[in-house]
Amino acid sequence: MREIKFRGLTVDTGIFIYGNVQFPKPPFDKYFMWEKHQQFEVLPETIGQFTGLEDKNGIEIYEGDTFHMGNPNISYTVIWRDCGLLGRQNRLASYVGLDYWKNDIVITGNIHQNPEKLPNK
Repeated sequence: MREIKFRGLTVDTGIFIYGNVQFPKPPFDKYFMWEKHQQFEVLPETIGQFTGLEDKNGIEIYEGDTFHMGNPNISYTVIWRDCGLLGRQNRLASYVGLDYWKNDIVITGNIHQNPEKLPNK
C-alpha cells in the first residue's frame, strides 16, 4: 500500500516540508504541514502528493515534479488526472503511467522551484 504524504514550500523559508497537510476550513485560509512534530505554513499552490514511487536514482516522485525518461529533450510533469497521478509530456497532450516507467524516470526538478519547467499547454 502507498504511503500517503505531501510536500509544500514554506511561506517563510521557501524550502520543502514533507509530511501531513492541514487543509483550512472557512473562515481560515492558511495551509499548514507538520514535519518532525513542527508546524510550518506552506504555500497552497506548491502542495503536491507523493506518488508512492521513486525514480531510477531513488528520489521520491511528487505531483509537480518534472522528469525525463532517458532523453532530456522530452520532458514530463507529474500531474493529477482523472483518478491518479500521471506524467504529462510537456508541450503535448501525451501521458505516461508512472508505475510502468518508474525504472526509466529521472527527476530533473519541479515546477515550483524551476518555473522555466512549467509545461506549455
